Amino acid sequence: MATAAAPSGLMAASSRNGAWPRYGAVRPLGVVESVALALWCAFFLLSPVYLIPSGFPQLADWVIVALLPILFIQSGLRLPKQAVPIVNAVSVFMLYAVVVNLVWTALLSDAGLVRYPSFFAFNFAVCIVFASLYQNYRRRVLDWTAAALCASILIQMVAVTLEVSSSGRARAAGLFNNPNQAGYHALLCASLFWVWSESVRVPRALAGWLPLCVYGGAAYLTAMSLSRAAVASVAILMLLAGLRSRFVLVAGLLVAGILAVAPAEWNRVERFQSRIEKKSRGAYEEAMSRGYDRMLNHPQYLVFGAAEGAQYRIHSIRPAEMHSSLGTVLFCYGAVGLVLFLYIFFVLARGCGVSSLRYLLPVAVFGLTHMGLRQSEFWILPIMVACLQWPEKEPSTRQS
Repeated sequence: MATAAAPSGLMAASSRNGAWPRYGAVRPLGVVESVALALWCAFFLLSPVYLIPSGFPQLADWVIVALLPILFIQSGLRLPKQAVPIVNAVSVFMLYAVVVNLVWTALLSDAGLVRYPSFFAFNFAVCIVFASLYQNYRRRVLDWTAAALCASILIQMVAVTLEVSSSGRARAAGLFNNPNQAGYHALLCASLFWVWSESVRVPRALAGWLPLCVYGGAAYLTAMSLSRAAVASVAILMLLAGLRSRFVLVAGLLVAGILAVAPAEWNRVERFQSRIEKKSRGAYEEAMSRGYDRMLNHPQYLVFGAAEGAQYRIHSIRPAEMHSSLGTVLFCYGAVGLVLFLYIFFVLARGCGVSSLRYLLPVAVFGLTHMGLRQSEFWILPIMVACLQWPEKEPSTRQS
């Protein structure tokens, strides 16, 4: 299990109590620190870049591989106290998932299943990396992360715009392999930015245009992807975030208005309506098409789980893997896995307050109809909420 380190870095005061100061003088970065933060930002910038088929290591994944030993040598991967409970909860679920996959790999003598434990191992490493960076750099890594999220969205916006301009495709994927990935990435970036913007004091000069850029960009990207789940999830996020910031609602209305009056290939409103009509079906039929029927067809797996992969064992309307995060947890890791998974959010709510779960609601809505457990930003999200909103018992008085 993860253990805590004494508070250090730029700021250790509880952001939940509004203790973040305004920008001030900070000490210059050393070479190792600069490299670590640059690599962390590169992870977000390269996250949309898919050069090989999905399911294999992409450029952003190798950045984490390079960053992990740097942090270990620099500080021993120390974690802030407020992140330890949530990291421990994540580790228990991921350990169980790895064991289930390895057991089924042995039972089926199917080496193809070995890659599924690697997804959890890698994403746990990402959680440790972010928590360790926060322990070392506090406010600085948060601001660099926000800047990288903004830049990542802008890069993807350029890619999507060029794609639609050159090909006229109805559903744009940008630098990803498919449009659903593009929509999910925009949702995750906006969710992480949302946590940051409500947990720190943003300089007045940035308080207006940054939300317009991030939320407007996320709305644009999801609209261009025509992912129904992503559009609905981003809409929920913007409604919730808009309760505290009028800039969020302005961004959404601005993007919706522009796309509604745009030329035919850009008019997302009509195309989205057409897609909804084409895909319209009852709730039961929709659930079955996502793979939920396998729970009825194979109830024997609902206690300990069937593991991921080896779809030849499964009878389902959907022959490929299940199109749902929550459904995947229940079917592939059983009731035991589901309890361990939900325990992560119970720990978060207990430490940060039930209201903190609002940051995960849009992502949870997306996960009802799409598989999103392998995206690293999904696992960064609860760690960030814990780091920023879990009150520290002994706030540090160190100067920035």
